[in-house]
Parts: sequence; structure tokens; C-alpha cells
Amino acid sequence: MKLSTNLARLVEKYGVRGTVDLCAENGFQAIDYPAHVPEYYTSNQPDSFYTELRKFTEDKGITLDQAHLPFASALHNEDFFERMYEKIVESLHTCHLLGVKYAVTHPCKVHHFARDGDYDGLFNYNVEYFKRLRPYLEEYGICLAIENAGKYSVSEKPESFCKTLDELGNDKYVACVDTGHFNFSGVLPQDGIRAMGSRVKCLHVHDNDGTKDMHIIPSQGNIDWEETMKALADIGYEGNLSFEAAGFYKKFPEPLNKTAFSLTADMGRYLISRFEYYCNITK
Repeated sequence: MKLSTNLARLVEKYGVRGTVDLCAENGFQAIDYPAHVPEYYTSNQPDSFYTELRKFTEDKGITLDQAHLPFASALHNEDFFERMYEKIVESLHTCHLLGVKYAVTHPCKVHHFARDGDYDGLFNYNVEYFKRLRPYLEEYGICLAIENAGKYSVSEKPESFCKTLDELGNDKYVACVDTGHFNFSGVLPQDGIRAMGSRVKCLHVHDNDGTKDMHIIPSQGNIDWEETMKALADIGYEGNLSFEAAGFYKKFPEPLNKTAFSLTADMGRYLISRFEYYCNITK
């Protein structure tokens, strides 16, 4: 299990390469690339920008294993998601240049389906929407990792999440389990992980108090991390431990941002040690 993180908050201050340097200094082995931020995925940048960044990162001993595609967290209409589709296609090309294996996206929260309580309509819309991406996924050798995204989404609960992925086809459509999103949706992360089973290929690791999306590091909220690591071992998880916890260090005074980021890395190494412990006792 590699130690990984996204670049949120830090990339605005240090730039992509500066943040990669910071990751290397703190022992991170992989990165969740911000392919949802226009300046880091659009064709405004030449392809060489991304191929050179990939080499720069790999020379530091870091791999770009996953990335976050453009997404929407709020309810929108179909016109919005059609515009978003073109951005996702463009971002997938960037992911291909970077060597990304798992491209993470949120499901579509379509306003009128949510308003009318039409789950079947929401399910069918999401399946057809994401099926259209299959040719790009096959061309680029990428899997689309759909994230559990809370209320009004097909991935809010494990049952509907599994149904969506199975309908799409598990060869190219997998799960990115967001521990914090399960927690504030009333799903214990360990239960969600076990229910998703082998569909889980990547993670967004962060904590909260069970009521809101806080993106803080483990032990700062109420998630049971011992049980979460045990659940990952139980399903034979083979992916990275990837943080999405910028809500923790962004609250520190600027001179202490790096210290907070370093503590995040230490917490990750501890969690990986617990995961490895449970893997060993189940052999």
C-alpha cells in the first residue's frame, strides 16, 4: 500500500512541482492529481507540459496513480452535466499523458430526479452518461473510479453504488471509497468498504464528525480507523492510502502548513502499518 495524497490547498501556494517536492520530502509515494482544476488539465497547456511533469514526478520516486476529474457536488440540470462531459473527456486525455490508472469522478446529481424522488430515473441517467466514456477509457487504458458522493447520488449507499458499477461493468468502472462521505451519509466506512468488496480500487481518506464534510486527518473526527483498516484488509484491497485531508492543514497558520502536512504523512504511515497488521493476521 503506497502513501498518497491530493494536492489541494498546497498547489495554490507552491505550484504543482513545488508541491511534488513537498510530497517527496515527506515520504509520499503517489499523488492524486488535480485534473479537475482547469489550469492543470485543459488544452491550454501543451501535451509536453504533462509528459514533462510525469517525468519530473517519477524522477522523485512518486507515481501519478489516480486523479480527480471535473465534478459537481451540488444538484444541477442535464444541460450542466452535458457541458461537464466535455470537460471530463478533455481531462481523461490529460490523465492518459500523466500515466494515471484511476480517474475519479462524482456521479451526476440531477435536480429534477432528486426533486421528484425518481431513483430509477437518476440511476438510468448516470448509467447512460458514464457508458459514453467507455471508448475513451479503453483507448487510454484508464478505469473510471466513481466516488460515493452523499445525498441525491446513486453512490450514497453501498447497495445502489454496487448496482451502478455492476451495470456499467467492473472491467472499466470501479469504486473510489471516500471515507468521510460515507461517514456523514450515515454509513460506517468499514461497512461500506465490506459491502463494496473487490469493486474498491482507490480511496479518499479523511475524517469528520459524522454531520458535515470536513476533510480532516484521521483521529480528528469520529471514524473508527482501526475497523476501517481491518475492513480494507478483509476485502483484499490492493490500492493506495490516498488522503484528501486539506481541511486539516489549511486551518493552520501559513508558517505551519508544512508541519501539518508532515503530520498527515505520519498519520498515513501509521494507518498503513495497521492495514499491514490485519493483512498478516488473516493470512
